[in-house]
Amino acid sequence: MKKTNLLKIFAVLALAILSFAACNTNTKNNTQKSNTKPNISMIEAVKTGDEQTVKYYIKSGEDVNQKDEHGWPLIISAARQGSPSIIKLLIKAGANVNDKTIHDFTPLMWASTIGKTNAVKELLANGANVNAKDDMGMTALIYASMEGQTDVIKTLIAAGADVNTKSDEGKTALTFANETGHTEVVNLLKQAGAK
Repeated sequence: MKKTNLLKIFAVLALAILSFAACNTNTKNNTQKSNTKPNISMIEAVKTGDEQTVKYYIKSGEDVNQKDEHGWPLIISAARQGSPSIIKLLIKAGANVNDKTIHDFTPLMWASTIGKTNAVKELLANGANVNAKDDMGMTALIYASMEGQTDVIKTLIAAGADVNTKSDEGKTALTFANETGHTEVVNLLKQAGAK
């Protein structure tokens, strides 16, 4: 009787040790995976808008929140490239729609600055913070206003962008649009309630 109980205890302990070892190995593998170097091929595929290659890397388990050599997340490269389909793929696979560069520049700011309206719409549809500020207090609306991106500005205003928010210098989107001579933007902003 005592021998049977000892065998049971030994079997339970052996299983516990094996389970612990397996968990430890999985944790170690997950840690190693998150510390791996960026996949240059995937980064290039995002930057060039190669949707099929991006799909391949996502299916093979590549990290969709990895950063390139400048510290820019993939989602920002997709926003700069202006591809709504790649933005959607990355977000669906877990990419952070509000990820930032070292200076707090967001994907929405990039797409807005360079006039990628469809990318702006996709980012907003997936939860991009329309009023996020970078380390200078600038917003996507301010950047779009500086560059005269009227279609983007209409999209941002419709999504609830604050037309009176100020940068750290105390300037608004209206101020920047006026300084850069974008009359149509000035009128758009005034119609939206800019002071």
